[in-house]
Amino acid sequence: MHKDSRFMREHPVALIALIITVVCLAAGLSTGVSGFLGGKEGISGYISTWAWRLGVSFAALSAAAYIVVREMNANKQKGRSIVRTALMALGVAVCLLLVIWLLQAPIRDIPYLMAPEGAYVRQLSYDVSTGEDTDHYYVEGISAEGKEVRFQVNRSTYRQGKELLEENPGVIMKIDYLPHTDVVMELDYKENLDRAAYQDRISPELSDNPESFQIQIGQDVFTVPVAVSRLREKGWNFVSQEEANTMVASIFAPWESRFEDHPLIHLVNGSGQTITVFVRNTADHEAPAQDCMADVISLSNDNLEYEGIDVFLPGELILSWSGKEQMTEQYGRPDEINELGDYETEYTYHLLGEEYGHRLRLGYGANDLLNSIWIENWIEADD
Repeated sequence: MHKDSRFMREHPVALIALIITVVCLAAGLSTGVSGFLGGKEGISGYISTWAWRLGVSFAALSAAAYIVVREMNANKQKGRSIVRTALMALGVAVCLLLVIWLLQAPIRDIPYLMAPEGAYVRQLSYDVSTGEDTDHYYVEGISAEGKEVRFQVNRSTYRQGKELLEENPGVIMKIDYLPHTDVVMELDYKENLDRAAYQDRISPELSDNPESFQIQIGQDVFTVPVAVSRLREKGWNFVSQEEANTMVASIFAPWESRFEDHPLIHLVNGSGQTITVFVRNTADHEAPAQDCMADVISLSNDNLEYEGIDVFLPGELILSWSGKEQMTEQYGRPDEINELGDYETEYTYHLLGEEYGHRLRLGYGANDLLNSIWIENWIEADD
């Protein structure tokens, strides 16, 4: 026993390694205890997260106390060693920081026990992580802010969610959780967003009538046709200078002289989101695209640019969040239905009673959520 104590005194690195081993064992034991408590959600989930954090914290504090005692004994027997003292101080500091880091999260969540944070999550998926003693179940998705989120749930929640997702791929999850420990307090499934999720984002300027040819992107409402200059004022810039300088023939020019009278232009904003517009020149002479009018606006979430609640249509349809049922409730039956490959269906509404030139096209993906928008309100020479 004396030889072992002497070895520890003379080899503080070995002592620290032993302490780390003890802390890891305590973490494993406390995690097992928290799992035995049975819940990953609600109050039991909150108690569970306290259990393993307290277990590891107790081991860390015990290790810190042990280091201090060993250092005091070593100083009495052999005198003070700067190197040994520095290593011991480092070990104590690490243990104390670990305790602070572990306990601050559940402590900060105490005020949220009666009023948890709320979030809406779409594009759900469920995952299970298989361990030696127990399995861990998770739900993942995209929040209203467009961020990926992940929460641990109970097995029953996992099974229920998997079944609902098979029946309705576009189901949306409303989740109440503790923001610092991510413990799920309550979870519910909805076919459409509650208005509370976006009432502070939708502009009062946005009409309820699809024949208004309006669209809200971010905080800005645009009515098609819209001047390219106004789009640029709101932060939409040309993807290339070449497109900006594209010369566009006047809509008043004879047909045979219209070398380019309705070109496609790409614009991008500061967040990296893109839109495609078709422009027409309403002047009596040719002009660059940047001086024209956009009478078609098209955008989609194919490249995951519009993951959050960013784009609204009249009737409060939301890109990436609204289902087909909401579309038919607001706009009625579409005039055309076209299958675009295996994963997207496009629904077309003829506006103003005309088949061409004044249309709204809405594309829905495999998850039955709105994935693409095309608003068309052509400018004609006799307008």
